[in-house]
Amino acid sequence: MTDSGVGRISKNPNERRLEFVFCNNLSTEIIDYLTKNCKWETFLRNHTLCNYYGRYLKIAKRREAMQALTLLKGNYVNLFSITPIRDRTEYLKYCPMCVKEHREKYGETYWNRIHQVPEIKVCPKHKCRLLNSTVIYDRHKVSGFVTAESEITNLESEKGTELESKLAEYIEAMVRTPVKIYANLQPGEFLVSQMNNTPYLSNRGQVINITILYEKMMEFYESLDNGISMKWQISKVLHGERINPYEIIQIGVFLGIPVKELMECRLPFKKPEEDFDDRVIEMLRSDISAYQISRDLGVSNALINLIRSKHGVPNYKDDRYVTNKRNNKEQKVTELRKIWIKTMAQYPGYTYTQICNMSEYKSELHWLRRNDYEWTERFYPKAKESRVKIERIKKLDNEYYPKMETIISEYREKDGEMPKRITLGAINRAAGLNNRDLYNMKKCRKIVEKYEETQEGFWARKIFWAISIIEKEGKALTWNHIHKKTHISASNFQAHDKYFREKLGDEVIDAISPR
Repeated sequence: MTDSGVGRISKNPNERRLEFVFCNNLSTEIIDYLTKNCKWETFLRNHTLCNYYGRYLKIAKRREAMQALTLLKGNYVNLFSITPIRDRTEYLKYCPMCVKEHREKYGETYWNRIHQVPEIKVCPKHKCRLLNSTVIYDRHKVSGFVTAESEITNLESEKGTELESKLAEYIEAMVRTPVKIYANLQPGEFLVSQMNNTPYLSNRGQVINITILYEKMMEFYESLDNGISMKWQISKVLHGERINPYEIIQIGVFLGIPVKELMECRLPFKKPEEDFDDRVIEMLRSDISAYQISRDLGVSNALINLIRSKHGVPNYKDDRYVTNKRNNKEQKVTELRKIWIKTMAQYPGYTYTQICNMSEYKSELHWLRRNDYEWTERFYPKAKESRVKIERIKKLDNEYYPKMETIISEYREKDGEMPKRITLGAINRAAGLNNRDLYNMKKCRKIVEKYEETQEGFWARKIFWAISIIEKEGKALTWNHIHKKTHISASNFQAHDKYFREKLGDEVIDAISPR
């Protein structure tokens, strides 16, 4: 068929682009002919790649994409969230063994939709490598249809690797199995659930060890030239921010997940953290100490006690672990408080560390500090500042006092630069002072505290500054422009919406709020 032939089968007589993996906007006569023995929706699922690309879309997005395909309207690349291939030219592919079979059975061969999945390398049926034809696979260019029979001449076959064949089998299953429009699939969460009891997931399933997973996958797919190459790809898939079917398949094959389960993505009844908690509770009720459980499971003793407290499991009790020291803790605290007061009075003007090094009650003081922190904080020793230090701070305070307002003003905002938040630490650094000098400079500190601002107050000032810059540049006042200038996240903006409205006005905030 020539490029004008594409126009003749289409509703639009000027149509010149051929849709390789979905379907052109066909005329009514052509559709009637194709649906003599089946429904139009069934025909599309059996002869396009909608099952492959639409499987992991969100329900609303999938419904919109399938509806557009049924009506033969819309940009399928955007609707099905197809990741574009930019680093190489794609060609229509074929299997030499399939070609031979077709010619023997039908007298001619034809293009196979499964072979046109960009990532597939071997024929899932014959396990031989697919060959490129000379027909460029580019839906954005004017193209006429070239029959496979007239195009295919090279029939040399080469066996693919076992790994490539495995991936091809998964791709074929995804292409052939009809997608369910209203299935709520969450591939990222499902893949994470399948990592339970592996080195790639923490014991409670709350932390993914992306680095270890990435390194092991790179070893597993070392011979594959079109596999996942970046750590962020894996991270985005597992966190539900990326739904590239080939990347999902690669992670699934690596984890040994059967293709049927990978297509259904049924989440386990319990999350990994719930399974872990149940395991800990069972061990606690079997009279195993929290210390022993923490060693057996490779977690902290604090976590075991937290789980015990969360689920109301009684404390582990065993005479071997109950000591007089624990039973008499209150009595011990009372006695050591007296020693603390007496020792602190014995060494006035010394620091806590110095006192501990000089006192015979070093271990007792440390124990009380750990077990009665709030009380010891009230009676904590404070070392006397040396006269030299006091004089130096006083001199600095007098020297910087006249110019502190200028330092703050210059630091706060400069032409063309993003505003900066005023804090004691920031001005201490801006003035070139030593660590924490400004905290002890009483007169200068009062000036800085006068200009100190809350986080939301600083954000409001940054937004006001960004608005003035955007207006000077002649750009539209939108959230994207505000975000690029201020780096304030949408969640922080919305959390302080009321405050921003009080400072900047409803009209401004309505214009720049994230949609």
